[in-house]
Amino acid sequence: KQVTGDRANSHLLALVWLADETEFTQALKRMDPAWQQRWHSVAFLTGLQRVEDEVAFLIEHLYGSEKKAIDHKVQEWMVFSLGDLRDTRAVPVLASLVERPYNRPAPLILQAALTNIGGAEAEEAMLKLLVHKDPGVRRTATDIMCALLGPEAMPLCRRILTEENFGSKVTALYPIGRHGTLEDLELLEELCDYWNGDRSLTYHGGNAITQIRERIHHDLNGPIVKAGRFVRR
Repeated sequence: KQVTGDRANSHLLALVWLADETEFTQALKRMDPAWQQRWHSVAFLTGLQRVEDEVAFLIEHLYGSEKKAIDHKVQEWMVFSLGDLRDTRAVPVLASLVERPYNRPAPLILQAALTNIGGAEAEEAMLKLLVHKDPGVRRTATDIMCALLGPEAMPLCRRILTEENFGSKVTALYPIGRHGTLEDLELLEELCDYWNGDRSLTYHGGNAITQIRERIHHDLNGPIVKAGRFVRR
């Protein structure tokens, strides 16, 4: 079948994954001319069939992806593959993509790959990016750190809420809401003070407060005391 339509790159990536050299040649002859140029932007990945070290191959091409203008869909496929291979050698190149200002894979794709790899190398790389000058980079790094650490991210999230230009406060509020404790309410209420706090945090901080109160059964007055069961006499 001819490869046509808006999902051409997805079809071409499937061809790279499933076909061999002979099938590549046959597919190129039958391919719609409008998409042959797209094939040339993907064809370098056929080299995966001829190398012994897939991780090194993918890292090499990702490092040059900005200059080569590799399509973001192709980049995401490569990032996903590195996450699937779970090799810590991929951490530096994935971290470099997190801080790339444009033509980078979707943050969730990078998060999934780095979370799959995990380990001290990934945590250290993201920790360095928490002080990046770009708030968008800090936001993505905070998301990834929270995914890497899980419930153990609470000390880091509390630090983010109390330090300037460190991580993303809005992003840190989500895990605080899921895993925070009664002791976090005072800080959250201070942050969410409409008149004296940071108004950009009011909505998200209010949600975190509600989540914690519901989870630990507190209302504005403190612990919710359940009424005794009514007994008819």
